[in-house]
Amino acid sequence: MSKKLTFIALVVSLGGFLFGFDAGIISGVMSFAGPEFDLNEIQSGWVVSAPSFAAMFAMLFSGRISDLIGRKKTLLFVAFLYAISAVSSAFATSYEMLYIARIIGGVAFGAALVLAPIYIAEISTSENRGKLVSLQQLNIVFGFFAAFLSNYFFNKYNGEDTSFLTDETVWRWMLGVELLPAILYFILLFFVPKSPRWLYLKGNFEEAKKVLTHIHGAARGTIEIAAIEKNIAADQYKVPLKIKDILKPSIRFILVVGLIVGILQQITGINAVYFYATSIFKQTGIGTDAAFSSGVLLSTISVVFTFVAIYLIDRMGRRP
Repeated sequence: MSKKLTFIALVVSLGGFLFGFDAGIISGVMSFAGPEFDLNEIQSGWVVSAPSFAAMFAMLFSGRISDLIGRKKTLLFVAFLYAISAVSSAFATSYEMLYIARIIGGVAFGAALVLAPIYIAEISTSENRGKLVSLQQLNIVFGFFAAFLSNYFFNKYNGEDTSFLTDETVWRWMLGVELLPAILYFILLFFVPKSPRWLYLKGNFEEAKKVLTHIHGAARGTIEIAAIEKNIAADQYKVPLKIKDILKPSIRFILVVGLIVGILQQITGINAVYFYATSIFKQTGIGTDAAFSSGVLLSTISVVFTFVAIYLIDRMGRRP
């Protein structure tokens, strides 16, 4: 696996890091922002869940948009939305402004969760596709870890001989610090090439071949070029699919298994634990500082087992 391929996959999957960071940071924020705006339980819940609600709709349309204007341009727009969300969240002057800023972030990470795996799959080889696509998940859990760690330090130094960190301002710094990885993501995306498969679909064959050769080298690039051309040629003879086709016996079982796995993962409530980790640990009576540090421990466990999954996925296969 070439260093260029690894670098590109890491950069693109930074969108996952921003998702994890955005989702994890709110756990500590609401302890301060809730009292600041005198939010009731429903309002607090909406501030936390608004990004996920927006992400549902972004996921429906982001793939189609990227087919029209390209993966790279869409990801650049995603990075820009992350930055806008971070700044507007930090400077929110009302409950309405705060949840709208969070919705903007939700649009960004909803699109990123769809586009990053698509892009990585389109540039990777079959041998490394599972490992590289799983970098997205690794970045998500790293984002959670970074968010909980950031919250821990902001809370630790809140009110300790500092004039800029108070209960009224600390949550703004917690939210605003996301601007730094968002800017880094935006800049690094300029060093990422356009998706070669997308270029082929748009008829830019020579540019696509240059990209594949640049990423994989001449020998492997030639193999990947042949594979893409074969797939595109085969696609030309396919009959247009209808929605009801996914209910055919040959596909129905795979569809049901995929849906069940996805639903079971979410129905455990793990996202609620992440979103409200600080509040949950506080309610056990261990204290504010211990609640923030427990969040760091929680996210560390996710990081460790994501590494385990990445190590095993291309060795044991997906199903085991």
